[in-house]
Amino acid sequence: MDGVPALRRAGTWSPPRRKHGVEMALHLQQKWQPLVGQLVIVKLQGEEIRRGIVDAVTADDQILWLDGNGAESRRLFERSDGFQVWIDYKWETHRASLDNHDQG
Repeated sequence: MDGVPALRRAGTWSPPRRKHGVEMALHLQQKWQPLVGQLVIVKLQGEEIRRGIVDAVTADDQILWLDGNGAESRRLFERSDGFQVWIDYKWETHRASLDNHDQG
């Protein structure tokens, strides 16, 4: 993969992880508005904070809300606080969701 080292240096690619026998690579999303309705992972300083369905994004693309799921309530994430949003492209893993999100 010629582009992998450049993507890794740019911080837009996360190494593949294996779940349920399927390898998945997460991709940093610069634009948040297209993610409404999508299952994403929110990270802060490289650590996963939460995963869930994007409920809404502000018009200026600076604030994102994840929908509530089970005991977790709806939550707001601000780009200015350093939050990053990552997604597993469905066409790469042929899966409809990240890990076991729907089991909550």
